Amino acid sequence: MELDNSRSFMRVDMGGKESYEITGEACIILSGDKDEKRGLMIRNYFLYLWGLPMKLLDPGTQFTPEVGASEIDGNPCDVLRVIYEKDTWYFHIDRENGRMRQYEFYKDDTKAAGEIITLEGEIRADSIRIPQKRNWYKIPGNEYLGTDILEAAELAKR
Repeated sequence: MELDNSRSFMRVDMGGKESYEITGEACIILSGDKDEKRGLMIRNYFLYLWGLPMKLLDPGTQFTPEVGASEIDGNPCDVLRVIYEKDTWYFHIDRENGRMRQYEFYKDDTKAAGEIITLEGEIRADSIRIPQKRNWYKIPGNEYLGTDILEAAELAKR
């Protein structure tokens, strides 16, 4: 994926199966048998993921009042639950350093179908720290779906 927010541009390749080039609301299909609507959905989804945890401050984000607990790789975490229109998300935040360790989402509260995304490493762009790798697993079955790897990030100079 290539992303340049300053010109509202994104190019994304989904492992050779489908790829898009998007500028503003205009989507060009570079490969695959999907439509422009899917390309825009993919863009919005990835902008949300790369914008975490700041996206949790967006207007309309509804946290449930309870804070859960978990442990990720030996690190005690608080678990925040956010209900969106189509999904329920759980964000695992390291109690010691505030780092997001993992997030998961489900289509409903039964947790019968969804995905878990684990985070590894980080890249710094000035004072911003961004997870370097996102590993995707399908629920049920813990089936490995793939890994997103951020190779570089830089802030535009204004």
